[in-house]
Amino acid sequence: MDELARLHLAEKFLCVAAYVTRSDFIADNLAFGIDNKSTALSQTVSFNQLREDVWTIDYAPAFLAQAEFLREFGAPDMLAFCRIQLSINPLDKTRKRLEQLENGMYAIGCRTWRIHFKVEPEKKRLAVYGIVSHYLPEELLPGAEDKYGDKDIHRAFLAGPGRKYGV
Repeated sequence: MDELARLHLAEKFLCVAAYVTRSDFIADNLAFGIDNKSTALSQTVSFNQLREDVWTIDYAPAFLAQAEFLREFGAPDMLAFCRIQLSINPLDKTRKRLEQLENGMYAIGCRTWRIHFKVEPEKKRLAVYGIVSHYLPEELLPGAEDKYGDKDIHRAFLAGPGRKYGV
C-alpha cells in the first residue's frame, strides 16, 4: 500500500474514531506504520495532524483534580468528554448543551454535570476551568428523589473538590 493510500485510510478511521468512546486514546496512540523505514506514517498518527479544525484545550489544575475525583467515583470521564465535545466546533449549540455565562465563560452539559470553559476563537484555543453540579441545592437534600442514581457522587463532590472551584 503506498503512502497516500495509507494516509487516506488513517483519515477515514480517525473520522470514525472521533465518535467512539475513548477515541482520544485511539486517536493519540494509533500507529499505522508497517515498517520503521516508511516516512509518512511510520510514527504515531495523531488526530490533530489529520484535522485542521481541531481546537487546542488547556485544562486548569482544579478541573484535572475534579475530573480525577469523579472518575474514581464512576462518573463520566470528563477529560474524554472535553476532548470529544470541545475539540471540534466547541460552540455549536445545535449539537451540544451549551450556555453562555458571564465574563466570556461557557458551560457545556455532561449528564448531570456542567463544565465551565472560555474560548479564544482567533487562536482556536479554549481553557477548561472546572466542573459544577447541575443539581439545585434542594435537589441534593437527603431523601430527595435520585432518578439517575448519582446524587451521592454530587454530594461527595461538593464536599470535596467541587467546593474549591466556584463560578
